[in-house]
This record gives sequence, structure tokens and C-alpha cells, in this order.
Amino acid sequence: MIPTIETLRDIISNQLGIPAAKIREHTPLRPLFDEYETNNIDLIDIGLALEEKFQIEVPIEELQNWKNPTEAAAFINAAPKIPNLPEEDYMPPEARMD
Repeated sequence: MIPTIETLRDIISNQLGIPAAKIREHTPLRPLFDEYETNNIDLIDIGLALEEKFQIEVPIEELQNWKNPTEAAAFINAAPKIPNLPEEDYMPPEARMD
């Protein structure tokens, strides 16, 4: 696997409690999300984690349409980087209101 897919797998696994071994390059994401009863809040959390890790913007609509990790990695690798926020604007995940 390429590093982006490995990182994506780790983020999905950590956010949803899905065993990392179930997430491969061509694993269909929608059935996997359905199997683990993923809701929009879970998807938003995944999107936020990806945004933070890769410094990109991930619209929820885009994330919902990814067919597999390979397609997601292509989006991530092609997405323009957003500038870092000033440190005073940063809010750690544990301080965010869900």
C-alpha cells in the first residue's frame, strides 16, 4: 500500500473501530461503513482527521462518494494544501464540540 492509503486506513480504523486488516486498497467503503453503522458525524470526524493530517479540505459530499481507499488517496494526493492555521486558532480534537 502507498503511504496515503495506509494513513487513510489508520484514520478510518481509529475513528470507527474497524479492524485495519479489513481496509485494503480496493475495499468498497460504502458497504464497510454500512456494516459498522457509520453515520454523518462519523464521516465528519474522518474528514476532520484527514484535513488535519494532510492539510487539505475534504467536503463531506466528496468523502461520501469515495468508492475505495485508492480513490480516496487519489483525491487526497491531488487536493491543494491549505495553509496552516495560526496556533491561536488551532483547536485540538478533544476540545471540539461534537
